[in-house]
Amino acid sequence: MDGTAVSACNNFISETDASEECDSTPRYGLGFRLLVLVTCGLMAIGIANQRGAQICASIAGGPTSAQRLLLAAGQGDINGIHAALLDGASVNFRDESGVTPLISASLSGQTETVRELLDAGADVSPMTEGGITALRAAVCFQDNIEIVRMLLEAGADPNQRSPGRSTTLSIARDFATDSEIVDELVAHGAVSDEEQAKSPAPAGD
Repeated sequence: MDGTAVSACNNFISETDASEECDSTPRYGLGFRLLVLVTCGLMAIGIANQRGAQICASIAGGPTSAQRLLLAAGQGDINGIHAALLDGASVNFRDESGVTPLISASLSGQTETVRELLDAGADVSPMTEGGITALRAAVCFQDNIEIVRMLLEAGADPNQRSPGRSTTLSIARDFATDSEIVDELVAHGAVSDEEQAKSPAPAGD
């Protein structure tokens, strides 16, 4: 639930209004339009609840060191990372969705940032509410062999996943354009969906 969803609602409403300026017949019924408005309102309330703590922090004097660390990690801002850590931010801080600085850096393909965070003691095992780990982010979203290698060498479990989701290896075979990623995962013991289905689920799944 984020600003993108609200933006989509706003675009829908704008397009509907523009259409009706050219045609006197409403494109959508009143009930449907009201449903969209109510949905947008509920989204706005949810976003306000999620971001309330951050807004309060900003009013009180700006984002916390942990929030600055998360932002710097996603932007590849090494100096910002160092400053946030010196200010007391935990390298393993997790936001309300479970995103850590390491996951944020992996999602953004920030190779040097991932290295810095690992050197600072970042944990490779956290998983977001959506089932994303730093390793899965590097494989699925960035196709980044350097980050994949660093994370595996740091102890990332190539078979870690949330229930009902494909294994990292199966995703890599389907979507990775760099064949070395598949080879690297296999070399570290990664198994496919078919192979994992034949074995007991790992503890914690």
